Amino acid sequence: AIRKAMQLWHIYVLTSTAFFNSPRGRWACHALSELFFLVMYQLVVLWPRDVGNDANYVFLLCICGNLVDVLQHVGYKFGSPTRIKKYLADPWTALNVVTNVVLLVLMVLTIMRQNGALSRTYYQGEQIHMTLSGMSVLVWVRALGVVVPVYPSLGPLLSTVARMVEELIAFLFPMFVVMSG
Repeated sequence: AIRKAMQLWHIYVLTSTAFFNSPRGRWACHALSELFFLVMYQLVVLWPRDVGNDANYVFLLCICGNLVDVLQHVGYKFGSPTRIKKYLADPWTALNVVTNVVLLVLMVLTIMRQNGALSRTYYQGEQIHMTLSGMSVLVWVRALGVVVPVYPSLGPLLSTVARMVEELIAFLFPMFVVMSG
């Protein structure tokens, strides 16, 4: 494990800045961070009692990082983070923001419940966990957007999915209410 960590550190430190500023380098960094996000999501969803609070905090940090990245991108592209409405006009970016915001709320509720700020009833914990599990469709569809540069034929399929998600977003709040009980 230490050898792999040192190899990763070596690559990061000795790789030129030009690589990280290139489209390929940015894509590689984004793909690695997305992979870490997906691994943490699967850990939290599949083994909620085994991973403990630390994994929940790490996953919450991943979600917050995604949202900060969105705000930075909006600020860079539109001049101010307050112009997020223009950013959300694209269904693919709207899916990203909605997915991360819902995951943020669910993880905060999960952490609050585990720390005793919410009642620790079995039923309430299952509601939160079922909603978190139900988000897997949106999480994995969002993750497919990362592999479009590798598989260009996936782009039109994802455009179709994005249009379907656009319709789903209209029903996201009622779905959340129904799934939460």
